[in-house]
Amino acid sequence: MLGNISTSTMGYVWLALVAVVYLSIRIDAYSARQRSANELVVKHTNTDSLCGNLTFVTRAEWKAKPPKRRTVMLIPVAYTIIHHTDTAQCHSFEECSQDMRIFQKWHMEDRGWDDIGYNFVVGGDQRVYIGRDWDTVGTHAGSWYYNHHSQGIAIIGNYTSLLPSPGVLKVFHQLTECGVQLGYLTDRYVLRGHRDVRQLGPTSCPGDTLYAEIRRWPHYLEPKANKSTKY
Repeated sequence: MLGNISTSTMGYVWLALVAVVYLSIRIDAYSARQRSANELVVKHTNTDSLCGNLTFVTRAEWKAKPPKRRTVMLIPVAYTIIHHTDTAQCHSFEECSQDMRIFQKWHMEDRGWDDIGYNFVVGGDQRVYIGRDWDTVGTHAGSWYYNHHSQGIAIIGNYTSLLPSPGVLKVFHQLTECGVQLGYLTDRYVLRGHRDVRQLGPTSCPGDTLYAEIRRWPHYLEPKANKSTKY
């Protein structure tokens, strides 16, 4: 029977099969993207929590590059590490998004990391820019232990001699409480400045003025003198 089918007819059949497979792949990919988008909305916009008061900027929105790889973080974690980026402040979506791309390029190309180091970044526009997100191990602490057991949150700017605006600080507090309500942070999480946990050499991060401020916050706990152990 097959011997009676012309070569051209077989060619059309194969083309039709290829088209069906291609369309199936495209539909599956679209469905996967839609599922990811829906999961992202659920993860960050619970309207019954403080998350509903936050404006999250997705990686797609700030035009992030794909990570080289990711390591899943066991949650909830018991620490939040606060950073400053030691750069100029940004005041708009465009400025802050450009900063995010610069940070990611620096971290991935110059430092050889898998992605931007932070889990989240708070901009001067009072938006929360998603870095590695709640459930991915970061590369921000300069400590293997704290990278795997903390949310690393950076505030764009240099806070050596001044504080972030009250609005930006409010966003930081809402973000951490959002993490608690969604189960990514323990309710008794400990807040630390980057300088408290870094084991790869000294750092002034998150800036002297911001560091003095966070030491008065309820979740901050004075570190022990020996930083080589967990505390």
